[in-house]
Amino acid sequence: MSLDFRTMSPKMFMELFPGIISYTRLNHRVVLPDKEIKIQHHGITAPPPGKRPSYETAEPTPLETFGPVKRVPLGAVAHARSGDKGDNCNIGFFTRSAEEYKWLQSYLTVPRIIEILGDDWKESITVERCEFPQIRAVHFRLLDFLGGGGASSTRIDMLGKGVAEYLRSKFVDVPVKFLDNPITPV
Repeated sequence: MSLDFRTMSPKMFMELFPGIISYTRLNHRVVLPDKEIKIQHHGITAPPPGKRPSYETAEPTPLETFGPVKRVPLGAVAHARSGDKGDNCNIGFFTRSAEEYKWLQSYLTVPRIIEILGDDWKESITVERCEFPQIRAVHFRLLDFLGGGGASSTRIDMLGKGVAEYLRSKFVDVPVKFLDNPITPV
C-alpha cells in the first residue's frame, strides 16, 4: 500500500521492473483485418543495456577566467527542467548565451552536482552527465533517485518535477558578469 498524498487514502500500487528481451526472440508482425504480415529482422542491433555514456567537458575552461564571482542561486543564470523516467530523475540545465554555457559546462561536473545535492545524494545513487551544445544544455541523470518511481515512491515529489527548481535554488559561485540581467532576481 502507498499513500495517495492528494487524499491521504491508502491506495494499491504497482511497481514496474524493466526486463531485457532480445528483439530477435520477438515475433514482429502487423495484424490487419484480412491478413497478417510478418516482419523480418535485418540484423540491426542496439547497444547493450546498462550504464549510458557519461562524460565531463572535454576541454573545461578554467573557472577563474570568468572573473570575480558572487554566491547566488544557480537559477540566477540557468534555466532547468526535470522529471522522472521510472526510478531515475533527468535534469537539464540551460543557459541564455554561449559564454554562460561555456561556464556552465565547466562548472556543473558530476562531483559538483553531488555537492549541490548535499544531503539528498546517497551512495546508492549513480549520477550520469552529458552535454547538448546545440541547445546550450548540461544534462544529468540520477539513477535510483526517486524511491521506486511514481507508482511506488513515498517521496512527496515522486515524479522528480521539482528537482530542477530545488537545484536552481542552491547558492553557488556565479561570475558577476552574468548577473547584470539575472533570470531569477538575486
